[in-house]
Amino acid sequence: MTDEELIRQITREVLKQLRQGREQAPAPAEPRGPKALLLYTGGDQHLDEAVAVAGDLSAAGAQVRILCTPSARTLLGSTRIDRLAEAGQVLDEPTEAEIYGAVHWADVVAVPVLTQNTAAKWALGIRDTPATNLLAAALLMNRPVVVCPDSAVPSTSNAPYRALLEGHIDKLRTFGVQTVPVAEMARVCLGQACGPAPATPATPVAPATSAAPVTPAAAAAAGETRTPLKLVTAGDVEAAVQNGVRQVVIARGAIVTPLARDLCKSHGVALIGPDGGDAHALG
Repeated sequence: MTDEELIRQITREVLKQLRQGREQAPAPAEPRGPKALLLYTGGDQHLDEAVAVAGDLSAAGAQVRILCTPSARTLLGSTRIDRLAEAGQVLDEPTEAEIYGAVHWADVVAVPVLTQNTAAKWALGIRDTPATNLLAAALLMNRPVVVCPDSAVPSTSNAPYRALLEGHIDKLRTFGVQTVPVAEMARVCLGQACGPAPATPATPVAPATSAAPVTPAAAAAAGETRTPLKLVTAGDVEAAVQNGVRQVVIARGAIVTPLARDLCKSHGVALIGPDGGDAHALG
């Protein structure tokens, strides 16, 4: 056997071994853990805490993908964007198909920063940006959605305008969107992504009684209400129910959002006017 023939034989044997090695090698393991898709819009509230949501999810074993709007990238800055990239895959100018693919992939969609503009468009079904397309797709695909609405409802003394902004958030709640403080977002997202906990029997809620009206002072002394509210939202009613409060005192001329009024009636929460009378009939 010549040297050339020997080299060819060795080469064939090496290639054969390589092919067999590839065929026998186990396939790469599929990533495990809940899949969270995070959307950051251009709000300016709790930015460090909002970025920490991605890190907390990743540290808990979740797979994380992230979309930042152009205004969010500007407000977050390069340092925070780098922190997001360490926690998961940042989607850079995704196409519409890629956005739908990301929503389909996700077990839960979270919005640590939601702006007034995006909240309003989302509530009205407007889909003209990657962010609003993503959020609409999340609802259409019945993905659990968790948001922090702080940037969408800023503090203002203009009660009618604040009621308008709160109304957008109330509308999102009717779609099944869950609103939480940013500090609770990672925990809630993990719970949503892993599925609901076993159901426990609900505690019956006693209906509102027709007893004599309770004055604001007497109600406050009994721990049934806080300082008279000038604006009552669905979030206020939900908080009252969770705390076992069955009477909420409102200030003269207060605004009660429609969803808040419906929740009061369904949970047996009495709205008490400044004169101690039933305020459910007030506008």
